[in-house]
Amino acid sequence: MREKHVRIEVVLPLALPGTLTYSVPPELVPRLRLGARVVVPLATRRATGYVAAIDVPPPHGEVALRDILAVPEDVAGLPEDLLRLILEAARYYCAPPGEALRAALPRFAEKTARRVPVVRAVPARNPEGRLGPGQKRLLAALAEVGELALDEARRAHGISTASIRALAAKGRVELGERDPVDPFAPSAADPAEPVPEPNPHQQRAITAVLAAVRSGRYHGFLLHGVTASGKTEVYLRCAAETIALGRSCLVLVPEIALTPQLVGRFRARLGGAVALVHSAVGEAERRRAWSAMLAGRVRVAVGARSALFAPLSGLGLVVVDEEHDPSYKQSDRFRYHARDLAMLRAHHAGATVVLGSATPSLESWSNAHDGKLELLRLPERATPLPLPAVRVCDLRRHGARHPRHPFLSRELVEELAGTLARREQSILFLNRRGFAPTAICTSCGTFVACPSCGVALAYHRARDALLCHYCNFQRPVPAHCESCREGELDLRGLGTERIVDAVNDLFPSARVGRLDSDVAAGPSVERVLDRLRRREIDVLVGTQMVTKGHDFPAVTLVGVVRADMGLQVVDFRAAERTFQLLTQVAGRAGRGSTPGLVLLQTFLPDHYAVAAAARQDYDGFVRQELPFRRELGYPPFGRLALLRGESRDADALDAAMDSLARTLAPLAAAAHASLLGPSPAPLARLRGFHRRHLLVKAPTRKAIRTLAVRAAAWATRAARHIRLVIDIDPLHLA
Repeated sequence: MREKHVRIEVVLPLALPGTLTYSVPPELVPRLRLGARVVVPLATRRATGYVAAIDVPPPHGEVALRDILAVPEDVAGLPEDLLRLILEAARYYCAPPGEALRAALPRFAEKTARRVPVVRAVPARNPEGRLGPGQKRLLAALAEVGELALDEARRAHGISTASIRALAAKGRVELGERDPVDPFAPSAADPAEPVPEPNPHQQRAITAVLAAVRSGRYHGFLLHGVTASGKTEVYLRCAAETIALGRSCLVLVPEIALTPQLVGRFRARLGGAVALVHSAVGEAERRRAWSAMLAGRVRVAVGARSALFAPLSGLGLVVVDEEHDPSYKQSDRFRYHARDLAMLRAHHAGATVVLGSATPSLESWSNAHDGKLELLRLPERATPLPLPAVRVCDLRRHGARHPRHPFLSRELVEELAGTLARREQSILFLNRRGFAPTAICTSCGTFVACPSCGVALAYHRARDALLCHYCNFQRPVPAHCESCREGELDLRGLGTERIVDAVNDLFPSARVGRLDSDVAAGPSVERVLDRLRRREIDVLVGTQMVTKGHDFPAVTLVGVVRADMGLQVVDFRAAERTFQLLTQVAGRAGRGSTPGLVLLQTFLPDHYAVAAAARQDYDGFVRQELPFRRELGYPPFGRLALLRGESRDADALDAAMDSLARTLAPLAAAAHASLLGPSPAPLARLRGFHRRHLLVKAPTRKAIRTLAVRAAAWATRAARHIRLVIDIDPLHLA
């Protein structure tokens, strides 16, 4: 009698609508576990996936299941709790499970770690034959160190592989392999790392967090601390104690640029086994870190959004620094929010989660207010210096603006001059890159637009070209208007390049730097920041990249060129983002021994977001913002799902989105939900595709999911000529 096969579900890192069911031959059953890596047949090829369920019922109908091919043992699978997180996240965000797996699982995780070829010394014996100079150098080196990696032996001693093999044939050396050097081997903490004594507010926070860690049960905290209040010191002390208790720690930061600095502090304090996890790390280093975490040799992982999926075991503490930052939300494919999934992961692991921010998101504030998070406050800076003074400069006032550069106030120019004279540093913040956002005809008023997106092309002086900030289309600046063929083009508006030009004009001897995505890709970010730390830059002009948790002790002046710019965006979160950005950038001033000053230039000095930021009054901002949200049912008082249709055919798209709205209307009414739209998206065309929005607003998460699942089902059957994007809990409505 034929032995019964076990059936399993396998998730593949492909955009398939679900898992696939396979049969398992009896000889492979003992090696199965949830998360095990398996090789399966897929059409005419082989594919690698992970076991998502074991001993599942047979599929409906007469379906002949194919057998899995192998359960390799040379590469570890996924920890069961991590697999569970991935599958739950895929369900919540209405994403194919393979898309979620692909986001969580780096490519290198499917590769076997390569062993390193080496050349070793052998006991001395009588020489056989003559030796070349390179061979003599190699033997001398091996006599001292015993073993060298083959690549290192070739490079350092100018010898070919053939010459080394000739030595091996003569018995003078031995060729072999070894495991790669473990960069995460335990080491001592750096005794030079200063360990400041926590102030009473920090100590209360540390005590509360560690009590939760020791309990071994899930607990969530919102750590609300003003800028420079010493939140990182709280994280460090809690992480050290968590490791001492035999558990691991995951630390998320919003920007890749912040990770090397933070990893350095963790390694200096904790003594070694700290992994850096983000997309810019080289593949070999990431592979070693991944393997070390799976093996339990690494107990701390620090990284940006994707570090959420680090395969740490025995998780005891999860930290989400700057939890309000929109960078935690993935904007394409698997549109997850790392902060929310960090809370879910901590819940599964019985771990403690700490969300830290000087400007908490209103969702986290609401969770603390409702008792889902425990609120901890750090109301003062860790150093004796107070928060910087903040002054608002009303650009509407007659005579306020500088005659030569009217986008700068006289007051800001005077303060810049004083800061330079005292050999202190300044930051000028403008959240728009390039030189000018619009090239417009002075005769007919037509602007030069992107042919694929329809938006104005921005002029970038460094490239001497017009550039689309959405699809990266680039073209030269035309000599005349291409619409009326007569008018001159006027470059209007502000960008960081224009601010740099103005500062260079006003202060020719000043050393001016710029930090935006044009000049700071990858390692360049850290180079610019290092120059500022080494005081090689007097004035740094930058976009929101300069607001993200950096510590520059010599910066005493921060000027915000247009404090109200973010309020011009059509988005219910515009006021919240403006308040957060202004408060965060203001926090870069006065972090050293000299008091700081912040100048907010604005045409809207009375707007509550600007006024609250000037007072550095988070609670005051919340009191004014929440009534608007409550009245309209926006988060944190409701849930959202953004359904975006995309098509090259505008008429077909309109018809399809109208059909979707009719399909969802009965469900929405039953769930007390609202459908807003369909309507053109704020960015109505992108890369040649027309875009229409249908915004779903519902009182509960369950209602949002019900409507989103129905929309996904509609898309598979009805939407032939459109692509439907489902974004659960969207942060941006463009």
